[in-house]
Amino acid sequence: MSTLEVSNLNDGTTTVATTFVTNGSAKAWANIQGSGTAALRDSNNLSSLTDSGTGQYSLSLSSSMGSTNVSSVVTGDFPGGASATALHGTNDFNNTTSSSIRVNFVNGSLIGFTDVVQGSFALFGDLA
Repeated sequence: MSTLEVSNLNDGTTTVATTFVTNGSAKAWANIQGSGTAALRDSNNLSSLTDSGTGQYSLSLSSSMGSTNVSSVVTGDFPGGASATALHGTNDFNNTTSSSIRVNFVNGSLIGFTDVVQGSFALFGDLA
């Protein structure tokens, strides 16, 4: 495999440092089919989705994160068109793993987990 090392990228108009691109890009993302049979509609850097219960999903990363210190954005749509109040918890079942992450969807009243029609997830941090 060859390695190409460049400090900046330029599209003819704008120049940006490559570190901005590599450090600021989502390292994993998913579009989740939540209600009915849970599935990944589309994704990047995810090998599988496990339905862990109502509104609870475990996602396995294809390439592990460098640590469990990550940031994420989670959103979703409930049946009937209501927007989800989405909560995300990392590594709920193993505090030493950086190869899986748990995504939970909570209804707007924060009473309990709820399946979503469609959920979206993006993970930011450093890859291992």
